[in-house]
Amino acid sequence: GEKGEMFEIAALFNCPIVVMHMQGNPSIMQNEPIYNNVMDELLLFFENKIKKAKRIGIKDNQIIIDPGIGFGKNIIDNDIIINRIKDLKKFGFPVLIGLSRKSFLNIDDDGAEYRLPATLGMTVLAVQNGADIIRAHDVIETYRMLSVMSRLFQNNNTHLSSHEIRP
Repeated sequence: GEKGEMFEIAALFNCPIVVMHMQGNPSIMQNEPIYNNVMDELLLFFENKIKKAKRIGIKDNQIIIDPGIGFGKNIIDNDIIINRIKDLKKFGFPVLIGLSRKSFLNIDDDGAEYRLPATLGMTVLAVQNGADIIRAHDVIETYRMLSVMSRLFQNNNTHLSSHEIRP
């Protein structure tokens, strides 16, 4: 909860911790989420959470930030976040993006089973835009796609070329 037990446990065991943004809680988060400016809200949220984490004893090398694609966000919010991952990098921590088959990738209300192509395409953009860690359901497909993309980007000075790709 808001009391910070997770930060205390992570500080105690000196393990990495993912700080994720979510509006509301899972049961209500998708009931018409509204933001004045989704990026401003994310930046403020992470600024406060990072300060709190450090107060509790979390070290810089433990922190990973996740804007929470699909967690209390509408389609446009998610698209803005993917386009502006670089804004989240100003904190100096790795950015994790999880977008596997999420509903914002649907075409004509299709089911999750049809969303792999859209997921892979959006993953390329997320990595190009600065995502350091991709949380994927389709690990092998994502690994294979990013392996080929990283070869392509090697001489192109894209973010992907400096990263180890591993399932």
